[in-house]
Amino acid sequence: MAILSVNTPYVDGGTVTSTNLNALVTDASFISGSVDNVTTELSSGSIIVKDGGISINKLNTSLSGAIEIFGSAYVGGNKTGNSRGSSALDVQVSRVNPTDVASATGAIAFGRDNTVSGYESSGIGSSNTASGYRCVAFGGFNTSSNKYSSSFGLFNNASGYRSAALGHNNNASDYLSSAVGVRNNASNEGSVACGYDNTASGYRSSAIGLQNTAIGSDGHAIGRGVINNSASALEMGIWSNIGIRKAAIKLTEFGGVAFTLENSTSAPTDQATMGNETGQELGRDMFTVQRNGDAFTLYFNDGGTIKSLALGSVT
Repeated sequence: MAILSVNTPYVDGGTVTSTNLNALVTDASFISGSVDNVTTELSSGSIIVKDGGISINKLNTSLSGAIEIFGSAYVGGNKTGNSRGSSALDVQVSRVNPTDVASATGAIAFGRDNTVSGYESSGIGSSNTASGYRCVAFGGFNTSSNKYSSSFGLFNNASGYRSAALGHNNNASDYLSSAVGVRNNASNEGSVACGYDNTASGYRSSAIGLQNTAIGSDGHAIGRGVINNSASALEMGIWSNIGIRKAAIKLTEFGGVAFTLENSTSAPTDQATMGNETGQELGRDMFTVQRNGDAFTLYFNDGGTIKSLALGSVT
């Protein structure tokens, strides 16, 4: 099949010269048979690539992961799996299951093995699941499964409406609940668990610090190992690992203030360095009340001198 139109052809008996031989080539032009009008076309006598004429299969294999449009979705990396949602962005290097894609409208899946099925939700990192409406799962093995929920870090679960779980292995499972840190659980409406291994299971409760538990409605536990079953009460302090109160102060909604006292036969000693006080030491310009059996004494550290005031005995 001819691909050139010769403008100065030879005729029988013609003389071959360098001039007319060169003109045979330079004056020739491509004809329609030289292009397929699918990948190439003619433009002013030249062959050019037709708009949209190069498919992904024609690119170098190193470019096979380049982003391309599937319907109205933008897909890059590993392009296997189920259909993507309208206006979704899915750029992932691998997927364990065909459902590990950005399947919802406006969804974003970026990384590897992420499943994003919530409208305008995002799963970024590795093996995250974002199935709630406009939710976010960021990091590794996180799950955000309710409307506006957020999970960030590793192995976090935000299943409550507008809940948030941040850190490692936290769980926020009710409306407006938050779990931040490591191994915290906020399981009631408006509850907050922050730190390490805290549990806030009461309505609008909070447990902050190390292994604290807030069970009562509007109850709060702050410190180490504190257990607060009371409603509308705050307890701060230090409990033992077997649930015994060691040193704490408790405040109640109706103005009650209760606190523990050290029971000792010895007066406290001076500690000049702020923040270094141990069990039997009293910081300067500080006071404490101490008991010795039924007798109570107030001690004050006056610039290094421990002064005392006997308060009397209880009966």
